[in-house]
Amino acid sequence: MRTKVFLYFLKRRVNVFVFFVFLFLTLWLSRYFLEAESFYSHDLDFNLIRSLEAYLSLKEGHFPLRWAGDLNYGCGVPVFNFFYPLVYYLMSFIFVFLGDFLLSWKILVFISLFIGSWFFFLWIKNETKDTLASFGGALIYLLAPYRFSLVFVRGSVEFLAYALLPVIFFLASKILFDKNKCLFKRGFLFSLFLAFYFLSHNIVVLITFPILLLYTLLKLFRERSGNPVFIFFVFTLGFLMSSFFLVPAFLEKAYVRLSIDNVVVDYRNHFPTLGQLLRSRWGYLYSLPGTDDGMSFMLGYPQWLVLSLSFFFAIYYIFKTKERAIVFLKKNFWLFFYLFLSLLSIFLMLPLSSFIWRNINTLQQVQFPWRFLGLTVFLVASLFSYLLVFLRRSFNKRVLYITFVIIFFIGLFGNRNHLRVFPSSVKDYKTFKDNLLRYSTTSMANEILPYGNLAMCSPEEPFSSEGEILDLKRGLTYGSFKVRFDEVPKEKVLFHLGYFPGVYEFTINGRDGVPYSDCEGRVCISSNEFAPFSFVSWKVVQTPVQRFFNLISLFSFFVWIILIFGLYQKRQFWIFLLLMFLFFRLYGLEKKMVFGWDQERDAFVVSEILKGKLTLIGPRVVGPSGFFLPPYFFYILSPFYFLGRGNPQVSLYLFLFSYWILFFVVAYKSFLKSIGRNESLLFVLVWSTLPLAVVVDRIAWNPIFIPLVFIVLLFFHYRYYSTGSVFWFFVLSISYFLGVSFHIQGLFYFPFILNAFLFGGNKVFLKKFFLFIFSAFLVFLPIILFDLRHNFLNFSLIFGFGQNSLVRGGLSDVWSNFVSSFVSLRIGKLSAFVFYLFFLFLNFLLLIRVRLAYKKELLYSLFLILLSFPIVFYFYGFRPSEYYFNFLIPVFVLIFSLAPFVIRPRFARLFLSLVLVVFILWSTLSNLKSVAYYDGESLYFKKRVVGFIKDITENRKYDLSIDSKSGKDAGFYYLLSFYGLEHNRNNTFSLIRIVEPPDSSCFTRFGIYSVCFLPQDFGW
Repeated sequence: MRTKVFLYFLKRRVNVFVFFVFLFLTLWLSRYFLEAESFYSHDLDFNLIRSLEAYLSLKEGHFPLRWAGDLNYGCGVPVFNFFYPLVYYLMSFIFVFLGDFLLSWKILVFISLFIGSWFFFLWIKNETKDTLASFGGALIYLLAPYRFSLVFVRGSVEFLAYALLPVIFFLASKILFDKNKCLFKRGFLFSLFLAFYFLSHNIVVLITFPILLLYTLLKLFRERSGNPVFIFFVFTLGFLMSSFFLVPAFLEKAYVRLSIDNVVVDYRNHFPTLGQLLRSRWGYLYSLPGTDDGMSFMLGYPQWLVLSLSFFFAIYYIFKTKERAIVFLKKNFWLFFYLFLSLLSIFLMLPLSSFIWRNINTLQQVQFPWRFLGLTVFLVASLFSYLLVFLRRSFNKRVLYITFVIIFFIGLFGNRNHLRVFPSSVKDYKTFKDNLLRYSTTSMANEILPYGNLAMCSPEEPFSSEGEILDLKRGLTYGSFKVRFDEVPKEKVLFHLGYFPGVYEFTINGRDGVPYSDCEGRVCISSNEFAPFSFVSWKVVQTPVQRFFNLISLFSFFVWIILIFGLYQKRQFWIFLLLMFLFFRLYGLEKKMVFGWDQERDAFVVSEILKGKLTLIGPRVVGPSGFFLPPYFFYILSPFYFLGRGNPQVSLYLFLFSYWILFFVVAYKSFLKSIGRNESLLFVLVWSTLPLAVVVDRIAWNPIFIPLVFIVLLFFHYRYYSTGSVFWFFVLSISYFLGVSFHIQGLFYFPFILNAFLFGGNKVFLKKFFLFIFSAFLVFLPIILFDLRHNFLNFSLIFGFGQNSLVRGGLSDVWSNFVSSFVSLRIGKLSAFVFYLFFLFLNFLLLIRVRLAYKKELLYSLFLILLSFPIVFYFYGFRPSEYYFNFLIPVFVLIFSLAPFVIRPRFARLFLSLVLVVFILWSTLSNLKSVAYYDGESLYFKKRVVGFIKDITENRKYDLSIDSKSGKDAGFYYLLSFYGLEHNRNNTFSLIRIVEPPDSSCFTRFGIYSVCFLPQDFGW
């Protein structure tokens, strides 16, 4: 045992030692690079400028990266849609901490050189179990001249791909050889880094990915290692996770000049000679036709020596041992595998291989045949490792060590002149304002311009070909302006924006989705879309193809999350449910978020609370004539408005999302203990997909808490019955009155209290009665204090409630509306009554069939709720709002969730299960259909109205009126206050009117509102 422990720590110490060797060696090799204040390399400026564009675009919320709006002199180009985006994400991330793009580039290069070598060592060691062999291979991988050329001469992002390549091979070897419980975690890491590898450099992936595939297939079918199905699965998910970039780059290539053959480089002019591969002068200029190149194409002295020694030792060993060549080949398969591929890679760089390049169009995309140097370096490093393994097995250790030392020192000596940078006078690596390339396309031949367009944009071009542009405001991915036409043009209006199909979303005078077309590489819009005075805005969006594959990538990532959580925490279905739960509530929320009378009232009160003016009263029931509830809802909202800085959209998003997570977690935890795992899964599944539940969960007002109160009461009811402790009765009572304090429909949950009071736990009625009364006093104390200070105003409002403001009757109409919303189907009064009887009868059957004492008590409470509410509403006499029945939604869903596990006989259970499956599918379909619709009076459109007014007034004095039906003006007053806009009707300044329904004489429209004004009064 001690020996094993010693060997374990020895092994660990060796790895640590090698780690620091590579760390310090990489630091020493990069010393001139890291010390340089500025330097020149071929693509450095392009990459740093793109990094700045990426950083600024990400700050504007443009994700995933597609569009660089400053490039092409402000017209913009889809550079990130086609060029290896991973490096720009990484550069943006590092820049946040360092604030300098050149320093960020240096750090990224250093990490890449180190990571590539270190993981090469780990990979070969995992393959051969030979530390010296893996150390040697990693050394000459680090000491290859081409890797220094990538960094010091070319400034090419290829260095990142060649850093990730050994990581991919290492992770592939781990999932091929290891068969333990970490397999799925390693599979996830492989898929994730495979996706990073696909995003690192298009051309390097094209060159090297076939080798990865070949290696994997040989391991699978020659050495019988790994599970072919699992390997296919992880490769597929790795591709799908990167498909948000790979597939649009391929499908949308036809829209830009990249689709033209040899538009950038003609491969025929860039074959190096064998002499150049053996030795060529190190330089910092370019690859040119012929042999007079300004840069080196050396493979490297140690690399050529490894190739020579591999031949020599193999032939020597065969002659010495007289072993048959075929036997020797089988015993040293991987040695000859990497030797053959190294020679093939060298052959593809030579002019002799031009017949292959002519006949393979995909190969021509590599552009420079000498790019195969990177692959050759990787293959020769692998070959060296297997050569050392062969020498250890077939010769004495002296030969092994001499070979290792010679190769290492030749590698150091051969690179003595390759480690310096070419000095440059450029100093500004933060804004690049003096860089001549700052607003170019950052491409060699402008190959990312629209297809057929040969000319770049010019800074001298006017922004619009027609009309007078006023107040132009723009970022990289959005912009707005006012345009005035003395006479509306008859033809199209051309703008200084680069064309790309589907990438822009134009809004003109409040009308979204205005179509645009291609006018020789510029965006143009039909003159029919404009009025004499027009307000135009645009934003860069994801095209339909991009949106689809964004979802595919996201879905693939979550497949791994679900698998990992499922295998290691047994909660995979809960993770899936949470994602579905959040998806239906989040998708399309922006244009559906309600900000009406209740939300505006809450916002004003909370703003006063945040200023220090505390309140003892909460929301009013029904409306301005109703009585007050306790103020807890306002205090719950306050932190979210504080975090959102008063912005209602941000604040309500934070509130709703927090509530959803809270509801889901509470439902999961409480139902798991009280009603059982299967029943709880079914409840959350139905609640996640039920359209009415989605609607209820999306409205940020006090009744939103009623379903949560039901779940909390159910849990504390269970705790009381399972322990018999009056403490839990007290907690149950507090929860009940808190529910009532959020909305009076919480009163209908009184059967939970009644059941617990009469039948549960110890029969200490007096003590429980006292705790019940004390709970009510505690919860309603703020209201009691308010009434004591205001001559019992609230009590008077309660006693007079409904006498003057509510309509009598209409209960059956409201009930049928509620049931129609529940089943997502319009039904009549009789069907709604049958629906009620069905659930009443189902509850009764469950009461008969259930055996567990607590569940029986729970079903008694549900039965009493179902029996009591029609009686209460009947004697109430006034027409309730449909949302007053929200307290029944969790009751119905819970009965639905219990029925399939309790009802007998078998055919009845089967029937109920079938009904439930159909209902869930129908609910899901209804939800998916509803995401396409938006609410014309939502917060989104109200914000756009107020934002438009802010844009047109620009601190000018004005009068404002809101002409709308009752209630349709709600929300505007808080928004006007939040944005610092006055609301007055003095008739002394130019008038702006918000009109609902829209006025056809006004040329702007936002949802159901128009903004009417005279543009000339505001400087148009």
